[in-house]
Amino acid sequence: MERTEVNAAEEKIAAGRADKAINLSYVRAYNVRLIMKILYEKPLSCLELSEKIGISDVGIRKIVKNLQANGMLRVAREENVLRKKGNQHIRYTIDPAYGFFLIIDFTHLSEAYEVFDYAGNLLFSRRIFSVPYEDVSDEDLLRVIGEIKRALTDWGIDCGKLLNIQICVPGQVDEKMRCFIVSHRFRRYENDGEGRFFRLFEDAFGVSVAAKNNVAYMALGELEKGSIGGYGSAVYFFVGYGIATSVLYNGKLVEGWRGYAGEIGGSKFGNDGTFSMNCSINRLKDKCAPYLETPDFAGLLKAYRAGGPVREIVLKSADVLGAFISMFSNFIGAEVAMIGGESLEYGEEYFGRVKNYVYSHTIPKTRVIVSALKNAAVLGALEEAKKRTIADYNERRSAEM
Repeated sequence: MERTEVNAAEEKIAAGRADKAINLSYVRAYNVRLIMKILYEKPLSCLELSEKIGISDVGIRKIVKNLQANGMLRVAREENVLRKKGNQHIRYTIDPAYGFFLIIDFTHLSEAYEVFDYAGNLLFSRRIFSVPYEDVSDEDLLRVIGEIKRALTDWGIDCGKLLNIQICVPGQVDEKMRCFIVSHRFRRYENDGEGRFFRLFEDAFGVSVAAKNNVAYMALGELEKGSIGGYGSAVYFFVGYGIATSVLYNGKLVEGWRGYAGEIGGSKFGNDGTFSMNCSINRLKDKCAPYLETPDFAGLLKAYRAGGPVREIVLKSADVLGAFISMFSNFIGAEVAMIGGESLEYGEEYFGRVKNYVYSHTIPKTRVIVSALKNAAVLGALEEAKKRTIADYNERRSAEM
């Protein structure tokens, strides 16, 4: 055999080994994600996990022991743990002491930060009152960071055990480029090639930081803890002071190019302007201004419930919302469309019109439901924080192999 042929054969064997190693690493990582997802729901033994997942008890035991040694799992302290000969019936659960998650929400009128332990238990929550409505600066963010650090100290939480930070923001974020694409609140960080927004938090806390549009986190929260987890394709419409949409397909968020999927507020609607101009609370307040006692949402709601021209204007916006949901749902083949946001306060007549329009204009008929989940964005961010920690563990394990 020629030397070149020998080299080619050796390279082929090496490539095959590398592919096998990659495949084994992928399978291990998948199994870890699945085991952790199940144990976040309830404690189980290795035998129970094996029966539930369909892989060997030996394989499960090896993964669980590694996770326990890493501090992510512990033996469940339950009175009803089966006491049988051997340890195959010892149940394992998430160890809350492994670390902490910090969730920061910069959504207008919902500004707050919350700290959860590793098991997902809320430790404390505080409102943020020091952030401008738009054009936030480094100084504003550093003030928030200082406020959070003082609160962590007051609660006796060791910043060294912080695992990662998730930040809910208004506007669109390019997570790969680590900058905002567009955001009135964070316009200083739009198309910032240095990732200053992220670095401020990373430098202050020394952990990884992720940020998504608040509506994307809301959709993820509804997927994990709300009413749309059982659907293959779903669309979440946020109708409040602004307008935004998130698409979920096969249990995953569809983010699109640079994370811009779902930014439909500026989409044109016939000759009547954009979707936002017809449906957002800010624009409806402007349209109804001559009829309002007070120029806020409370004034709009009061005039709407009293009837007259404001009621007609708001209910017309329900038809526009129905038309957009129908168009969007037909385009992506959505099984369900969920509506969230402050517009929920319009009540049943408003959403009855939306549902009737959608049912009349989608084939097959898209189901329309309203969000009943409180703090959906925070819950979605918490799920992402858990996944990030598990991904970090898998990356470390892969590097050790």
